[in-house]
Amino acid sequence: MTRKILDRLPENIQSYIERLKRDYNGNECYHRGSEYVRGLYHAGLITDRERMLLFTYITIWKDR
Repeated sequence: MTRKILDRLPENIQSYIERLKRDYNGNECYHRGSEYVRGLYHAGLITDRERMLLFTYITIWKDR
């Protein structure tokens, strides 16, 4: 599901989300990720549900 959302977004947004995920290390990144996906939502690029999924992807989901 998250991959489908990311594939819909422009390349520069995808790469920034991947960078946020890669660099995630706690409080500061938590807020940056939260504000970024909130901005995507307010810009009309994603739905509220997609905002929640992307935030979870940035902060919790780790590739194994």
